[in-house]
This record gives sequence, C-alpha cells and structure tokens, in this order.
Amino acid sequence: MEESKKAINLRKRGHSYSEILKEVPVAKSTLSLWLRSVGLSKRQEQRLTEKKFAAALKGAQMRRKLRLTITEEIKNEAKDEIGSISNRDLWLIGIILYWAEGAKQKEHNPSQKVKFSNSDPKAIKIFLK
Repeated sequence: MEESKKAINLRKRGHSYSEILKEVPVAKSTLSLWLRSVGLSKRQEQRLTEKKFAAALKGAQMRRKLRLTITEEIKNEAKDEIGSISNRDLWLIGIILYWAEGAKQKEHNPSQKVKFSNSDPKAIKIFLK
C-alpha cells in the first residue's frame, strides 16, 4: 500500500505515468487503477500535453534522420552498383524519361517539338544531357 500512496502523491504533483513508473515499479494497469480518481490541474495537464508533444516531435525527428540515412546508403549502393554510364545508357535513360514525362504527338495535332515536363531538376538535367 506504500507504493500506491507514493504513486498518488507523485500524480498529485503532476507527474506522468512514465515518470511515476520509474519511481514505483508496478504494472501500468495497476497504476491506472490507483490513479483513476486523481485529478490534475490545468497547468499540470498542460505540462503533460507539452511533454507528449515534445516526445512525438523528437520521435518524428529521429525517424526522419533514420529515413535520410537509409536513403543515402541506398543511393551510395546504387552508385557503386551502376558504376559509369555510357552515352548509349544516357540516351536510353532520356528515351525512358521522355516516354514517361514527354508530350506525345497526337494524330489530330502533329508537331515536331519535343516537350518534357517534370518538377525534379535532376530529371530535367538528365533529359537535357
């Protein structure tokens, strides 16, 4: 029963469940039963909300950093695997880009112009090359 009193006291001071569990090693479900009738002040609720938001932001930043690291590793592996690109390879890449992003001639409106639309500057540079 000493543990429940300690948990209740910590909660009344505005501590989160995670913070309380560090001090009172019980199951989270037990803690929930002990604390369900303990209210928090607006200030305490705001602190816990801010803490949750900060934790979510930190998690998002870590996931982004991991995603960027993995992407960079994949790019480096691809560069090593591909090696150098011949003029014929570059020509084929340009043909494929035009096939995917270029404006095609229509029977009702034939033209001699080549049109390529893409928002990725790297794709445009490769196509122009």
